[in-house]
Amino acid sequence: MIKTHGTTNDTTTSQPRQGWNPEATSTYTSIFNKLHNTPKTGSPTQMNAFTKTILTITTVIALLLPSAIGKTYQADDSDALAQIVPLLQPGDTLTLAAKTWHNLSLKIDAHGTQENPILIQGAANGTTLVTGPSQIEIGGQHITLANFHFKNAEAVEGQNAIVSFKHGGDNYATNSRLTECYFDACNPIIPNRRYAWIRLYGQDNRVDHCRFSGQAHSGVTIQAMMKVANARHSIDHNHFLDRAPGDGNGFECIQLGQSGDSEKDGDCIIENNLFERCDGETEIVSIKTGNNTIRSNTFYQSAGTLTLRHGNGNLVEGNAFIGNGKAGAGGVRLIGTHHTIRNNYFEGISNVTGGLIVLYCGIPDSVLKGYFAAHSATIENNLIYNGYGNGIYLHGGYGEKNRVILPSNVRVANNLIHITFNAGTQIVGTLSDLTLEGNTLAFGQEAGTTHLEGFEKVKLTFPRNSQGLPQPTNADGTPAFTFTQPTPKLLDRNEVGPQWHQIHPDTIVIEPKQLNRLSQVQNPERRERLTATIQKADQLVADGQTYSVTSNDRIPPSGDKRSYYSTGPYWWANPDTDDGLPYVRRDGQFNPERDLVSDRPLLHAMIDDVLTLSIAYNATNQERYAQHASTLLRVWFIDESTRMLPNLQHAQAIPGKSEGRGTGIIDTLVFVELVDALRILQTSYSWPESEKKGIDAWFTTYLEWLTYNSNGIHELNAKNNHGTAYDLQQLAIAAYLNQENLVAHIIQRVKEERIPHQITPEGKQPLEFARTRSWSYCTENIEHFSRIAAIAHKYGESLYTYVAPNGATLTKALEELLTHAADPKSTWPGKQLTKWQSEYIYAATSIAAGLLPNNQYYESLSKIGLPHDTLQSQLMQPITHE
Repeated sequence: MIKTHGTTNDTTTSQPRQGWNPEATSTYTSIFNKLHNTPKTGSPTQMNAFTKTILTITTVIALLLPSAIGKTYQADDSDALAQIVPLLQPGDTLTLAAKTWHNLSLKIDAHGTQENPILIQGAANGTTLVTGPSQIEIGGQHITLANFHFKNAEAVEGQNAIVSFKHGGDNYATNSRLTECYFDACNPIIPNRRYAWIRLYGQDNRVDHCRFSGQAHSGVTIQAMMKVANARHSIDHNHFLDRAPGDGNGFECIQLGQSGDSEKDGDCIIENNLFERCDGETEIVSIKTGNNTIRSNTFYQSAGTLTLRHGNGNLVEGNAFIGNGKAGAGGVRLIGTHHTIRNNYFEGISNVTGGLIVLYCGIPDSVLKGYFAAHSATIENNLIYNGYGNGIYLHGGYGEKNRVILPSNVRVANNLIHITFNAGTQIVGTLSDLTLEGNTLAFGQEAGTTHLEGFEKVKLTFPRNSQGLPQPTNADGTPAFTFTQPTPKLLDRNEVGPQWHQIHPDTIVIEPKQLNRLSQVQNPERRERLTATIQKADQLVADGQTYSVTSNDRIPPSGDKRSYYSTGPYWWANPDTDDGLPYVRRDGQFNPERDLVSDRPLLHAMIDDVLTLSIAYNATNQERYAQHASTLLRVWFIDESTRMLPNLQHAQAIPGKSEGRGTGIIDTLVFVELVDALRILQTSYSWPESEKKGIDAWFTTYLEWLTYNSNGIHELNAKNNHGTAYDLQQLAIAAYLNQENLVAHIIQRVKEERIPHQITPEGKQPLEFARTRSWSYCTENIEHFSRIAAIAHKYGESLYTYVAPNGATLTKALEELLTHAADPKSTWPGKQLTKWQSEYIYAATSIAAGLLPNNQYYESLSKIGLPHDTLQSQLMQPITHE
């Protein structure tokens, strides 16, 4: 599936991306750019004069264009910007140069038209960077601001927003738009300063496809100031990410109006936004006007609620609230009259405000900023699954702050409520005129109501669909609940936010950008490999097979079947003894009995399946792949009866000689692939947080064993490929667990000990060349080094350009092998008892080609026989130059 951007579901009214083009160019822009690329010399005053001269020339050229076409300008500095902005007319495009604009001041008072809006944009791919105290004011009409990257920017002193949809005192914007922008950590230097990142004024404005991350100060992210009624703003397809916890009010992501605006109709739409780990305050979204629609949004692992704080007649529909065990993750609070809450999905949500859906009581003769009872509310067709706490709470806040007026004329119909056993109650409270009809209570209990009329208590199953949402199912297999339109869905992270700033997993060896390219790639060969991966993933889901160390009939020396067990690959039954003991070694000759008694094949099969499923999930966003991967991981690592104990005490045992050796640690080198898969799966909405933590705990214990156990120390001290493999495995797990001190220590060890002791200045690997499978060992060892280099690159270390004190380099070692890679069977001078492998040299060359962009390596790749894991090698290729 090729990921698309700007899509809406059938019930939305907002438009997809339109009205601007980040690549917009013209003949006149080219002339301007060529002039500006002329080397500038002389004093700053002379350069400023040069800029003004070019501006004048460009302006004259632009004025000669027919007005219907619109003019194209580029501003390279603040002086040029200040002179161009007043010239803007309908259809004009102004592009700010690709550079860092510190203390940007952009004040716009312009008038486009619906047919010919005025576009003010940053350069392509967010390369126009705005930092420091900055101020953008949009006044007039039909203005589009697009493609800016705000990084560590803050509002100018005395201003209440970074971007305001007004110019001056009351020149409000209408029919204007902020789109495809990224606001990252735009926090004040003085922590207690309060300002909004965006303030909306006027009418019919839109904020869409923006990303807001790392907000950690008091102030609303997007704040709509309802100076007039019927504002009709649209806030859609945005990604609100990692909003730090605040210490009081004013930390909302979206706020529509103030308490004094509660008698106005806002008529705004908030739709298709993703709120992820937004923990600012109790109100993630705060609605303080009436007649607004909040629909088709996803709230994921966010501590807070969607709160209808003031105003009446608001509609909340088709949203998905996924708490995933997050403390404080809430649902919807209702204050005021005639609100409708329908077709919403809640999972893993707590009753942080008394319930998942809370109807608040009112204060007698309340002032506007007080509390009005949730009269005439309609709560219908909502699915609450695996709730923690109370489901629907009818008496919210009763008795507190003089809230003594109960809601009235409330209708609760056709909802399905499933509360985790003993975690809370389904319905709390009773109202004299409450209408209950068609509701289903799954499992839990009911409290407060005097009868069960309008409820049916049933036991259901909850299989999940491809989106990851549970499908309540009766014992006979028929659906127990269906949504009407709109149906909640989990938003694709690349469906929201700017197209040029893709969200990707923070993988360890795999290049994250390669994952994104994979799902969009047009290359037929890579497309074919992705299709094969998805087909394999489909089969894995259909088969449903899992793996466990406990399925091995061989009882390990510990007596606990959960202990991992394997035997050495080159050890055979002794022909000179009746019982075959002790086994004897035949270097380079694999004993086929090894995999009949070993847990190794199951471990490798499990990890291969998990990696396949994770790649398919990343490419398609179908949660069913992540769900099956989760099942595989739960059986192998978490379930007490089937999990592997976190050690390799009995790896590569030798019957009659050893119950387990340090050399067996190489069995789990595949953990390097697994931690990449885990990072991909961590983006899944349906993988329980408790299981993620369980996996992390397992690997934390295993890493400790690997680091301090005598078997681990044995491998640490190995001088050959075993030592390199140990470093790679320990490094990948340490990086996965964010143990940066250990990561730095391992990288330094590779530089000081591995490279100079294993590689000669000529690029030879003597210890590997001496083996009976010398091609396999030499190429495998350089592949290990290359994967270490790929990880180190993400920490700012360049191992492929590192020169050891003895003159050894990874580059020389790789190039020594590449002279034979096209046909090693004919040219390699060493022994090779088994088949000639290409996967290791192909992977190493692929990584080197990314780290050291060099046509030589790409040419070498074209000559190496494609291995069975070509796709994985391509995914590991770093992208250092776009």
